[in-house]
Amino acid sequence: MSEQIPRINASVGPFSIDVVAWWIWWKGRKNRDRVAMTAQRFLSLFETHGVAATQIQHFLPELTFDKVQKPESLLPALSIDVLDRAAKLFGVRREWLEGADDQIYDCFWCDKHPEHFFEKFQKQNLQHGNFPVHAFTCVDKLDYRGDRNQYVVLVFVEKIREIGDVEIFRYVIDGDGWDWGYRRCRIQLKAMVRVVDRYYGNPVPLYRVQEAELEGIREGRTIPRLFIRGTPLTDPSLEDYVCAESEHGQAKECDELPDVKQFMLEHKLPDR
Repeated sequence: MSEQIPRINASVGPFSIDVVAWWIWWKGRKNRDRVAMTAQRFLSLFETHGVAATQIQHFLPELTFDKVQKPESLLPALSIDVLDRAAKLFGVRREWLEGADDQIYDCFWCDKHPEHFFEKFQKQNLQHGNFPVHAFTCVDKLDYRGDRNQYVVLVFVEKIREIGDVEIFRYVIDGDGWDWGYRRCRIQLKAMVRVVDRYYGNPVPLYRVQEAELEGIREGRTIPRLFIRGTPLTDPSLEDYVCAESEHGQAKECDELPDVKQFMLEHKLPDR
């Protein structure tokens, strides 16, 4: 015989609450909300990457127009396989897609280990475009003579495909949060950017965002596409800070270049 759950009544003023019944109701509602959230996040995942609901079939052919009209019609089609493929397509966490938490991406770290950065870099599909690394900051101007807390976040950008004139990308987040005002961080960051620019020939566009937005990107809680505005040929770009004047007409902070090259030598990073 199964054990019966005891009923517990709690009094609040003139009212009496059945605590067990309330708990069962609350758990049921929480589960329903999570299921509904999964469908909503699934549709928003494609939309925030530039894919309209009517274009989802380009990636998941079984999700026909009738299934993507609204979250309720999508729910029966959201199998484990469909969720897996969508998460893999955009490089996001299944736990987020399922409504279990609010962290969209698993981040990687490479502070003191530039080789980790280039392990990730070399896995990117570099044949599409010349901007595989983007940088974000919340300060008006990077200045190595300035104060601490000049944070920079790096993001890998990999093209998935084109739909018409729209390019669709996935993102990989470096969660380090480089502080331009902290010399050790800055020298490593400059060394990595110099390799990306000078050795691989890929400029690094620099976008200014609000502090809260930057933290959301660094923590993997927001999709970077929302903050990539205009052309990737930004002024300044991050590679402006890692070149000699003879290499780059917009070169800045050139006096640190010997230290950057020494770091590259010590960590066996290529240069040209």
